[in-house]
Amino acid sequence: MQPVVSIICMTYNHEAFIGQAMGGFLAQVADFPIEVIVHDDASTDKTPELLRAWARAYPDAVFPLFQRENQLSKTGVYPIVHAYEAARGKYIALCDGDDYWTDPWKLQRQVDFMEANPEHAMCHHDYLILDQGGLRLPDSQAPRDFTGDELVGLSLVGYGIGCCTKLFRNFYAEARKDFTDFIGDYPMNVMLGLHGPCKYIPGIRPSVYRRQHGANSWSGLPKKVMAERTREMHRQVYERICERGDEKHIRIRRAFL
Repeated sequence: MQPVVSIICMTYNHEAFIGQAMGGFLAQVADFPIEVIVHDDASTDKTPELLRAWARAYPDAVFPLFQRENQLSKTGVYPIVHAYEAARGKYIALCDGDDYWTDPWKLQRQVDFMEANPEHAMCHHDYLILDQGGLRLPDSQAPRDFTGDELVGLSLVGYGIGCCTKLFRNFYAEARKDFTDFIGDYPMNVMLGLHGPCKYIPGIRPSVYRRQHGANSWSGLPKKVMAERTREMHRQVYERICERGDEKHIRIRRAFL
């Protein structure tokens, strides 16, 4: 049966966390079919073994993809494109293997909104950050809606849009270049802004973003490398916006260079 939602989960050395993430996916209560695409970026711990066990237990729902060599360290590009290629759903929901969902009605609430509001490209909800100090709010700002232009000019600071909270339309077939050239949570938000606004949906229990635990592919990088890759990402996004030729969006993105 064709899934309505493809959950995309990226993992790297998440053996201590992947069970909690998978539990949140498989606990979803929905009146539509769901698939779980799990991409493992050449973990060196027991994450691949655990994923194979989940796939055996849920052969019609869990589909793991395995890399032989870590793609993030090799290319500097978040290797989610392989999962996008495999996703068959009308919508995509994201949650990395070290994060997790707490609300079993999350996807139903989000899909209901998106079905009723076809002009929206994405929706999101509350999240919490889990670090050494425990659970905390990501920022003093309140979560909110975003227009398409606000997504194109989205700040890297503030409450923003938690990766583990968002659900968006699967534009891969019609906007393949946007997906393949700008892999990563932030540039994807920018590119989705070209397709429409993002709605904040209150009342969904917060998802949890786990930060700085030592097994995170991005946060484990040296700060200098993070800064260099961030600058390069802004440059590439700007060049892509220039290719599209929309002067308003070009002006918005020029401020990030």
